[in-house]
Amino acid sequence: MTVLVRALWRRHTRRILHIALALVLAAAMWRLGNELPRLIAAPDGAFDLELRHGEVRLWFAGWPIYTKAARGDYPPASYTILWPLLGWLPIGAARWLWAATAVAGLAWLAAIAMRESCAETRSERLLIFLAPFATYSASAAFGVGQLINHVLPLVVAGLLLLARGRGTWRDDLMATGLLVPALVKPTLSAPFFWFVCFVPRRVRPIALVSAAYILITAFAALFQSGDLGTILFGWLAEGPQPLQGHANVNKVLALAGLRAWMLPVSLGLLIALGVWVFRNRSAERWLLLGVIAIVGRFFIHHRLYDDLLLFVPMVTLFRIAKRGPADGSDVTAGLLFTLMLGSLVAPAQLIGARGALSLIMEVGQAAIWLGALAFLARRVRQEQTAEAAPVVVLPAAEAAS
Repeated sequence: MTVLVRALWRRHTRRILHIALALVLAAAMWRLGNELPRLIAAPDGAFDLELRHGEVRLWFAGWPIYTKAARGDYPPASYTILWPLLGWLPIGAARWLWAATAVAGLAWLAAIAMRESCAETRSERLLIFLAPFATYSASAAFGVGQLINHVLPLVVAGLLLLARGRGTWRDDLMATGLLVPALVKPTLSAPFFWFVCFVPRRVRPIALVSAAYILITAFAALFQSGDLGTILFGWLAEGPQPLQGHANVNKVLALAGLRAWMLPVSLGLLIALGVWVFRNRSAERWLLLGVIAIVGRFFIHHRLYDDLLLFVPMVTLFRIAKRGPADGSDVTAGLLFTLMLGSLVAPAQLIGARGALSLIMEVGQAAIWLGALAFLARRVRQEQTAEAAPVVVLPAAEAAS
């Protein structure tokens, strides 16, 4: 099977890439053409953005938004982080600024992916660059004004800087400047903090990110009065709404009647991920990022706009397909990349449909993503085993023979 797939790819590479490019380009143009105008001007667009805009203004006006606002479900530091984009502009101008920065953020993520993917030809590089723009998740985030298009490029850029920098104060401060704003939505970025804790093998990045976040939280708290516990933790009062998301452990537990287990299971998965990252902290960085992103997608409630997290393991899979060992791993990675791309470019209406179609889509996506998780975790184990294997040094006479 592997030999057949590899032969078909070599024979029809250009044709396959051109078809894929045409589909991805069409999806990107269609989705951007629909969702950007909706974000900027449509009466039914930018719903979440308008909520955040109101919450930021109420927070700095001293209103206790966790008790009086409709949905004050972000931590205090998030409102300080959001203020430069939302706090000083009327909502009409804020929608334009949000659109511009979201497009810039997604283009930045695409450029990082294109550089890191090991793509060789112009068609391959263009496919990787266009892929995030073609996903339903990025377009949904545009339409409602969600945060993933801003957060994910900050996370990826900051972690790569920590992993590949020289460990100087300059590198660590720059990485902190990228990672702290990414904590605006902790359910997205918190799983990646294990990378900060264990991969650089230095205390300073942990201290800088933690201290900066604490200072921002303290600054935000100055604008509120009342019980400190409510100010710091009131955003957790509403709790997750698992049945509005798809393909995550919270939804499975809720459907099984085990809502009381949602928080313990989510925390358990997060801790287990931390243990795994610690044990495999020497693994190739993109392998770690891919595993963290997939676990981060499953460990807690997420809606479809957060599925852009799965673009990170797609880059990892493409890297393996391009430079992986010729033991079948390259073919498996290529097939998984194709399946994941298809799962993210598919019409979002299939996810929100009623009945069997939605169930098939959700189960199919989960199976593809979990398959990619198993493959990447296995690659990490194989890599670690190979590094730990003893090196046999032959005697000079035997080596010469």
